Amino acid sequence: MSCASGRADAQESPIKREQARSVISFQSENDLYGDGEDRWYTNGFRLAVALAPQDRPKSFSFVSGLLPSGAKNEDTDLFMAVGQSMFAPADITIKERILDDRPYAGWLYFEVGASGQVGNMQETLTLSVGVTGPPALAERSQKFVHTLTGSPEPQGWEFQIDAEPTLQIFYERAWFYEVADLFGPVSMDVSPRFGANLGSVFIDANAGVIGRIGNFLPHAFPPRINPSATGTGKILRAKKTGVGWYIFGGFETRAVARNMFLDGGIFDNGHTVAKRQFVNEISAGIALSYDRFALSYSYVHRSREFELQSEAQAFGSINLSIAF
Repeated sequence: MSCASGRADAQESPIKREQARSVISFQSENDLYGDGEDRWYTNGFRLAVALAPQDRPKSFSFVSGLLPSGAKNEDTDLFMAVGQSMFAPADITIKERILDDRPYAGWLYFEVGASGQVGNMQETLTLSVGVTGPPALAERSQKFVHTLTGSPEPQGWEFQIDAEPTLQIFYERAWFYEVADLFGPVSMDVSPRFGANLGSVFIDANAGVIGRIGNFLPHAFPPRINPSATGTGKILRAKKTGVGWYIFGGFETRAVARNMFLDGGIFDNGHTVAKRQFVNEISAGIALSYDRFALSYSYVHRSREFELQSEAQAFGSINLSIAF
């Protein structure tokens, strides 16, 4: 085993040039992939397209200028995404409003962002606009899925949070440090990171660290859905030749000033519950890549988000990426 902490930049540059391809990615997060329950943060999906510099119009060369680090245009990805997040109380068979549990809520949003690299530092900036309440289509989505799977029909969506437009900004920085060569092509790295949310949906700050072991450690993590830190925002890119893999584990803590799905909307508070000001997450998983394809799974253990929540929650996150 040899220490390699000073080699992150040298190793990433040829990898990045070789793997700079545009990517389409589908992401699904669900409690059924975790603790098998159907409650609280119960479902999220995100469909994203990341455009590599050579694949986007020259008129988009201004993208790199949006990032505080001053990343060069050729080291910056532009991405667009549409997503939906869904929340429900622990017992979805009750037809009345459940005052001691979180309310039903849905969020549908469109997101644009940029992710740039300077040395071993990766930063991401995103802007999203969306809507909550019935226009978010969470009720229809959950009932449709439950019909397909034979699950109980949720009874309390008439008490979901009201319709309201949303505006959200997210910023994050991450650093990649290779710490050891283990054997053959297998190495280990560590990535500290911090980020913040500002908007009508979330106001929070987060900090965390991820460790990885594998034969292919690109400057990118499998993406996650807000309010979790999104990794680098760069969608996981497939290794060009052979099978690439790594296992990972991480910890994140989040200081929460606002969570719309617990605090209520700006225009109508409605049903609210007292949130916890600090939320922690422990995650672990595996990422695989071959040719144009990459697949990852993350298991996430999230601490209680509100005071009356009976216990922590576990859910899974699956991401499939295809380069084009």
